[in-house]
Order: sequence, then C-alpha cells, then structure tokens
Amino acid sequence: MGCSSSKQTTVTTNGNKPQPAQNQDQSNTKMAPTAQDLQLIKDTWALVALDLKKHGITLFTRLFQQNPSVQSLFEKLKDIPCDELPTNADFLFHAGRVMETIDHAIHALDDLPALAEVLKQLGSSHAQYNVTKEYFQPVGEALVYTLETGLGDKCTPEVKTAWVRLYDVIIDNMSQGLDAAAKK
Repeated sequence: MGCSSSKQTTVTTNGNKPQPAQNQDQSNTKMAPTAQDLQLIKDTWALVALDLKKHGITLFTRLFQQNPSVQSLFEKLKDIPCDELPTNADFLFHAGRVMETIDHAIHALDDLPALAEVLKQLGSSHAQYNVTKEYFQPVGEALVYTLETGLGDKCTPEVKTAWVRLYDVIIDNMSQGLDAAAKK
C-alpha cells in the first residue's frame, strides 16, 4: 500500500454516472478500485461506522505506536504516552474528526471527481502542519489494521484489496494537493 510513485490516477465519468478511477500506467501494480471494490468498501464501512470513536482510537493509537515521528507532528499530543491517548480530549477530537472525514468520503464514492477535489484540498491543508507524503503510507497501514481488528473475519483478502486500492487513490490525490501547496 502507499506509494511514492509519480503515476497519476484519474477519475472518469460516463454521462452522469461516476466510474471507478482508471490507472494511466498499467505497468504499475497499483489498481484503482473497481465497482465491486467500491461496494465492498461501502458495505464494510457500514459496520465500522457503528462505532467511529472506537475505531478512531484504534487507528491513531496504532499509527502513533508504529510511527512515533507522526505523533510528534501533533503539538498537543507529542509528549503524551500512547497508553494515555485514548482518554485525552485533543486525541479524541482529532481521531473523531478523521473518522468523520473518512465517513464523508465513503458516502461520496458515487461522485469520485468531487471526492478527488476534496482530497486534493485536504492534502494541501496538511502542508501547514509539516506533513510530507511519506506520512500517508503509515496512516493507510493503520487504517488497514483498524479494519482488520474491527471487521474480524469479515476483513477478507478481497476487502483488504478494495481498501488498499481506495487508499492508493486517496494518497495520489492528497499528494497532488500537498505538492500544489508546496509550489505556492
């Protein structure tokens, strides 16, 4: 998952019906989500969305445990031990906000061009926090971990593949936004 590749992923439309993104570089092993992937993502997210707070805590606890340098980007959280994070108001606020953002993105999968623009803006907004593209991959890994723990046996290889494909599109678009902010 994740990528520092320069391959662009685009989104196409067919009339008014959005189509899954198509990779321009077919030699790359990354693939955009298929229609079946998008349905798996929606179906599994419906289960995760039943407790966004719990899954947000899992995601960020895992992220910070596996990548302490990411935690150091958060001024209010950088000196808090991981075992104290789940009760910290700032941690809970940010984890909840990220999970709500993911929830909105999942509900926007039927309008991929609009979602791509939102992701680019989100990437651009992260430039002010000294986020670099290298931080996106660990977030994706923590998301997959969160899905595995939250979905249990419902997190099949097909489900993981679908989420990895979606996260690759997220990374590509957020990276474009981050790059655009750096040029300003």
